[in-house]
Amino acid sequence: MTDTRNAKWLRVASYRYLDGAVELCRTNARDHSFPVLMLSAHAFELWLKSKLLENGTATMDDLASQKYGHNLEKLWKMSDFDSKRVDAEACYAAALGGSVPAGDSFEVRVGQVSAIWTRETDYTLRYPVTGFFSPDPCSWTAALECLIR
Repeated sequence: MTDTRNAKWLRVASYRYLDGAVELCRTNARDHSFPVLMLSAHAFELWLKSKLLENGTATMDDLASQKYGHNLEKLWKMSDFDSKRVDAEACYAAALGGSVPAGDSFEVRVGQVSAIWTRETDYTLRYPVTGFFSPDPCSWTAALECLIR
């Protein structure tokens, strides 16, 4: 399968994971933060990696070799996404109702989600054996939905 075709499948998969997170947010299910964050973090990772494939920055072999890993913050800071940063902040502000508190930003939230998604915290989001700080899962998901669709 070509990298272009793989990029398409990663992007479609990212949409499906995001759909699941959005649906959970719509149901207002009690304590849905773990599944919403799991689904949205995975959607963001797949979308980021699909863009790396589309741009020719990475190959499927690169992605399979763990060269990029699961570090969302590292992936997001790559130059491939420079043009998306302003859009991301606008999406995040819209998800919060137009006002972002001082010291908060999409960039800050990427760092927080990345930290609980990766080895930095022993994959806390994947294996939740202790409590952890996380962004509001539904505002994070709404921002992602705005950004990647």
